[in-house]
Amino acid sequence: MKKEEEKYLRDVIDHFVEMYGFALTPYNRAYKTWFEHKLYGEIIIDFLKKLRVPANIRLKKCPTATIDKPHRVGTIHGINIKSPIPFYSNQFKSLRFEILIDPSQYEKFEIFICVLIHELAHLVLHSTHNKYRMSEVATDLFVMSFGLYEEYDYIMRRMRKTEGYITHEQALYAYHYIQLKRKNANASAFA
Repeated sequence: MKKEEEKYLRDVIDHFVEMYGFALTPYNRAYKTWFEHKLYGEIIIDFLKKLRVPANIRLKKCPTATIDKPHRVGTIHGINIKSPIPFYSNQFKSLRFEILIDPSQYEKFEIFICVLIHELAHLVLHSTHNKYRMSEVATDLFVMSFGLYEEYDYIMRRMRKTEGYITHEQALYAYHYIQLKRKNANASAFA
């Protein structure tokens, strides 16, 4: 991996930590319990509450692949990419967003949670008019920075490379960078 690429990954992670207050700690362990009990809405509510984004979201289990995107496993409808609507506006609060996740993604927690948080990350990045909102790699880094780095590492080892998304090498670098940042944060907390 090139030095510029490594710098980009570090910059994006640092930006998310600063902008969204991520502590880089593992996600709320209740997510796995809610997943096992099919309480997917609880995950969405908790995620949005943590990021203070008041969104109305409907989760739908349905096929998501298309002819031009045969490997698509999830998508979100309702985001205006050309003209993002700030989350604090009345217009945003009146919108209803729909996240579609392919039924095959509900079989394993690690896969489902990363797909769900990836789609929710699109909503957060667009509604906060984040400078990285158009980058799929940055959206994947958002998922890892949120605390799903181990789950992301799990799925990266099992999935095929998809153009425009984070590579296994990038994810591994990000995973180690997040671990290093956590270690340094913990060390300075006890200094």
